[in-house]
Amino acid sequence: MSEGDRRDDDAAGGAGRRATARDVSARATQHIVREVEGRGVERARLVEGTGYAFGAFGDPKVWLPWSAYERLLENVERELGEGALLELGRSVIDWPLLRPFWVAGWLL
Repeated sequence: MSEGDRRDDDAAGGAGRRATARDVSARATQHIVREVEGRGVERARLVEGTGYAFGAFGDPKVWLPWSAYERLLENVERELGEGALLELGRSVIDWPLLRPFWVAGWLL
């Protein structure tokens, strides 16, 4: 299957939908979903208004519309407060795997 033929196989309503340049891979949401769920936020509250089931945000094969990604982030902010997204972002940046890229960027 070529890059342009990728389809998400989400059972939440996006089945067979072609990925576009404005879509977000659920790989980008896996860390957010895991962290927020670990803080006790109910799954239904987290994906409320996105049009997708909770499982879609953790499935690396699914491509989500930007609007669903945006709504997920709004829900995280609503449930955990203003600073939650910044804190989650910092936790990703601090991953040991990404540190060599930050060092290279600082040296340039």
